[in-house]
Amino acid sequence: MSEEDPVEEIEKSAEKAAKKPRTKARTKPTKKKVKKPSKKEPTPEAPVSPKKAVYKKIKKGQLDAIRIGRSYAIPKKYLTDITGKTLSKKDKEIINAAVLKTFEEYGELLKLLGRE
Repeated sequence: MSEEDPVEEIEKSAEKAAKKPRTKARTKPTKKKVKKPSKKEPTPEAPVSPKKAVYKKIKKGQLDAIRIGRSYAIPKKYLTDITGKTLSKKDKEIINAAVLKTFEEYGELLKLLGRE
């Protein structure tokens, strides 16, 4: 092996590279994009949760409700329409106890919110 000038070696390798035909770079095969259903719109198979159904009825004006902070208060007369059944005596007692507890803990705050 004879030692050649480093510049000549570079020139020779450049000439060889110029003579070689260029090949296209490999590309991944493209996948067909499948349209996913929007998170806002339920798919026809997926049922709508009862909570979302009530919010939709309130938005559309089909159900009267009073907004309190980030929650809604719904009059009792609509309760049977929403649930599809009447409340048992035990259920009413549980609800009344929860309302009383809430009023005891947050009474002053509720009064202030009512003024706004």
